Amino acid sequence: MKETGSSEKVAQQFKELKKYFFIKQIRYFGAYFQVVSSHLSEDLDHLQSKFKEINKGRTPPKKDDEKAELELQNEIWGWQGFTNLQRHSFIVFLYSYFESAIRRDAEIRGKRLSPQINVDTELKKYKDMSFCEKIERLYTDHFDSLYDFSSDEWTWLKGFSKLRNCIVHQQGDLIGWRVLETKIKRDVIDFVSRNDGLTLMGSKESIIAIEREFCQEALLRFEKTLVQVIFET
Repeated sequence: MKETGSSEKVAQQFKELKKYFFIKQIRYFGAYFQVVSSHLSEDLDHLQSKFKEINKGRTPPKKDDEKAELELQNEIWGWQGFTNLQRHSFIVFLYSYFESAIRRDAEIRGKRLSPQINVDTELKKYKDMSFCEKIERLYTDHFDSLYDFSSDEWTWLKGFSKLRNCIVHQQGDLIGWRVLETKIKRDVIDFVSRNDGLTLMGSKESIIAIEREFCQEALLRFEKTLVQVIFET
């Protein structure tokens, strides 16, 4: 009896240790994002300050000033585009980590079952479903998970996955989305409208623009959801 209690204590300690390093790993994403994002923001702020300086008290405009203004404006647009591209990349990067972490946890759980199950084989059975929907079924059907897959957090994550798909398959541009995927397009627009830090820009308001605040919020949400699914249910 004493041995059983000791084994359970060791198993719990090991689980807490894994959880600690798992959270630390996610927060490395935050540190990486902060460093890159800060440098880009500083450069963009510097360009915008120069642009304001050129326009300060200029009446009437001089030709040389107009040329410098045009060149600087083009450079600012380029930096804004590159900054948005960096945030698009971060969204894809973060979601890929989520998928690999969940899949790894599912494989460990599958090997503990008697008889064992092959996670890839099981996921293929759930046809015409997104990855999140397949995981929801897998954890409910096989692992008796106590996680609430109807929660606001999981619903948000499913919306995030559609945002990520738009970035990967459409370069973050809603124009040209195939007719068969009209509902997904509507879902993405709805997700953008309901989340601070996401907007649609461009002449046709079709390009997804992502602010730093949204990326930071996404990190917190992913950490919370992953810890709950993997370690607390």
